[in-house]
Amino acid sequence: MATRRRTFLTALAGIAVVGGGYSQRRRIQRRDDVAAIGAALEIDRPTPEAAVSVRPEHATAAHERASGHVTGTERLRSSESGDGDRDDDALEEARQELDEYAPETLEGDGARLEALDAYRLAIARSATVRGRLYGDGRGNPSPELRRRIDSLEADLGAFEPAYSGGEIPETIVQCAEADERYRNARSDLEAAVRMADGEEYANDVAWEQAAVGSTRLYDARQFLRDREGPDRTDALGSAFDRLTGTIAEAIDGMEWRYDDAHASYPATRFRDAGLAERADPQRDPGPGRLASAVRSRARQATVAVTLGRFGDVPARSHWEELGYELGTAAGTVSEARAAAVGAIEATADAVGSDPLARWLLSDILGTVASADRRLSRLADDPNAGNERWWTTRYDRSVLEYRAAEAESEAIPTVLARIEGR
Repeated sequence: MATRRRTFLTALAGIAVVGGGYSQRRRIQRRDDVAAIGAALEIDRPTPEAAVSVRPEHATAAHERASGHVTGTERLRSSESGDGDRDDDALEEARQELDEYAPETLEGDGARLEALDAYRLAIARSATVRGRLYGDGRGNPSPELRRRIDSLEADLGAFEPAYSGGEIPETIVQCAEADERYRNARSDLEAAVRMADGEEYANDVAWEQAAVGSTRLYDARQFLRDREGPDRTDALGSAFDRLTGTIAEAIDGMEWRYDDAHASYPATRFRDAGLAERADPQRDPGPGRLASAVRSRARQATVAVTLGRFGDVPARSHWEELGYELGTAAGTVSEARAAAVGAIEATADAVGSDPLARWLLSDILGTVASADRRLSRLADDPNAGNERWWTTRYDRSVLEYRAAEAESEAIPTVLARIEGR
C-alpha cells in the first residue's frame, strides 16, 4: 500500500481548539497546500487545434438556416398570441446567438464547430416559442407538430451513414461526428414523440426536440458532404478489432482488487471508461455507429494500456474507509500537473496534425480541466470540510493528473494499432 501523506504541522495534532481558533488552525495547516495549488494552476494548459473540420460553407448555410427559422417564428409571433415577454426574450436570445457567431467572423474549425452549437441553440429557442404559439390550449399536439415529427422520422429513415475518406484517422474523426449527430437526432425524435404522445406531454418541448433533431441531422449530412476517397468501412472495422485486441491484451491478468475487501482504482477506471460494457471482443458497433465506435474504442485503449500503473491504488470510493492517501507532499500537485501538461504537449508535437490524436488529447484535457476546477474550489475555500474531505479531493486531482500524463503518452501506441503497425 502506498505510504500516507503526512499531515501538515503535525505538532498541532491533538490540540483541542474550537470556534474561530479551529478554523484558523485549519487555514494555517493548509497554507502550503493552497500555495501548491496556486503554483500548479499557473502552469498554462495547452489547447490543441480542433480535430473536426467544419467547412466555411457548412457554417454559412447552417447560420442561414437558423436565421430563417428565427425569422419565421418572429413573423408567426406577430400574428398569433403567445407568452408575451417570455417569447420575446427567447427570440432576442436566439438573435444574439446568431449575431455573436456571424459566419464572416469565424476563424478556424474550432470557432465554426462552436458556432454550429450556437445555431442549434438559436433554433431550439425559436422552436420553443413556436410550440407555445401552436398549442391548442387543450393539451393536444397540433397538426403542425405532427408534421414536423413525421418529417424528422422520414428523414432519419432515409439517412445513410457513409465512411469514405483518405487517411484513416481523418475518416474516423469526421465520420464519427456525423455518426454522433445522427444518433442524437434519433434520441431527439424519441423525446419529441414521448413529449407529444406520452404522459410527459409538453407541446413546447416536443417542438424543441423535433427542431433540434432536424438540425443535428442536417449537420450530420453536411459533415459527410463532398467527402472524397474510397469506402473505408472495412478498414474501420479492422481498426475496431485491433483496438479491441489491444484492450484485451492490456487487461489480461490485471489485478482488479486492492485487497480482499476492496476494489482497485483500475477496476473502477475500467468501468468508468465504458470498457466493462464492451468486454465482448465481437465487433458489433450497430448501424450508424462504426466511426464513433472506433473513436470511442481508441479512447478506451488509451485508458486500458495505462491501468497497470495504478494497480496499488484503491478505488476512490474506498479512500475514506481505508484512510488512504497517495503519499504526496505539498508541491506534488504542481509536479503532477506539470508532468501531465508536459506529456500532452510532447504528444501533440509528436503526432502533428493527426486529427484523431487531437481529439484524444482534447478529451484527456477534459480530465485535466476537471481536476483544475476541483483544486480551484479547494483553494477558494481552504476551510471547507474536514481534513479527510479536503485531502481526498486534493489527492483525487493528483491522481487525475497522473492518469492524464499516462494516457497522453499512450496515444502514439494506440494510433499505431489503428494503422495496423
